[in-house]
Amino acid sequence: ANKYYLIGTIRRDGSSKFGPNNAYGTFPALSAGWRLSEEGFMSGVTWLDDFKIRGGWGITGNQSIPDGRVFNQYGGSTGTTFYDIGGSNTSATPGYRLTRVGNEDLKWEENVSTNIGLDAALFDGKLTLVFDWYQREVDDLLYAPPVPATGGNADAPIVNIASMKNTGFDFSIGYQGTMGSEGTWGIDLNGGHYKNEIVKI
Repeated sequence: ANKYYLIGTIRRDGSSKFGPNNAYGTFPALSAGWRLSEEGFMSGVTWLDDFKIRGGWGITGNQSIPDGRVFNQYGGSTGTTFYDIGGSNTSATPGYRLTRVGNEDLKWEENVSTNIGLDAALFDGKLTLVFDWYQREVDDLLYAPPVPATGGNADAPIVNIASMKNTGFDFSIGYQGTMGSEGTWGIDLNGGHYKNEIVKI
């Protein structure tokens, strides 16, 4: 009866950027809404045309890393790795070295999002209000930390090493008025606040 809303999804994603033990991730999501303005106990509130509260929770996966980072990679040239087979410094033969350290334990970075919001229309729809509060927590952040110089020249492995949290809110206030018999005008105010915090690294 346009009063209650419920939506649920579940994703099963796979990526060849991770090893065979961690290639797949399961990511659920759930959202719900309640339009209070349609309830009987709100019938006497004549100045409130529409009022809905809503919330959502869900997990998404991130695989934004280069391909092949689960394996050690090798390369070389006569400028970086070579062998002077003949001993005369004129017949250098290219060799190979470890150029990038792999990590077979790489897995999906998970982003857990939560939001609570409301939508309202007042005074015959002339005044509208929208407000959202949200929080996003990132676990097992994909990151390539620096390695000591004693570790050689190979690129550092990507690891699931960090956690991060984002919190904030957004709001919008709008007003629609009339001008004469046919003209209309409107004004909108939008704002928000955002905070990013590194929880663990």
